[in-house]
Amino acid sequence: MSYADKVFIEMCRDIIDNGVSTEGEKVRPKWEDG
Repeated sequence: MSYADKVFIEMCRDIIDNGVSTEGEKVRPKWEDG
C-alpha cells in the first residue's frame, strides 16, 4: 500500500467518525422539471 493509500484511508475514517451530517438541510438544487 502506498503512502497516498494510507492518507486516503485515514481521511475516510476521519470523515466517517467526525463528519458533519447535512440531513434535513437544503443542499441539493430543485429543478422545475423534476
